[in-house]
Amino acid sequence: MNRYYFTIPSANIWEVVHAQSFVDAKHQAFRNYSAVWNEVEWVHMPFDRKYAEQSASQHSVAHDTTAIDNVFA
Repeated sequence: MNRYYFTIPSANIWEVVHAQSFVDAKHQAFRNYSAVWNEVEWVHMPFDRKYAEQSASQHSVAHDTTAIDNVFA
């Protein structure tokens, strides 16, 4: 299985699809995102899984910092 990554910037979506080929990945992505298919941008991710997991854990946020309670006038 290969991993294929895509983003939909207007919806703030980053997604990974596990598939045997790029064509299969596109079919899977279309099933879930056909409504915004024209906005899908495929991304080349040249790093390995261990690096990605390490990077994600270092940049995770413990709580929601975008809540309206955090906005001060």
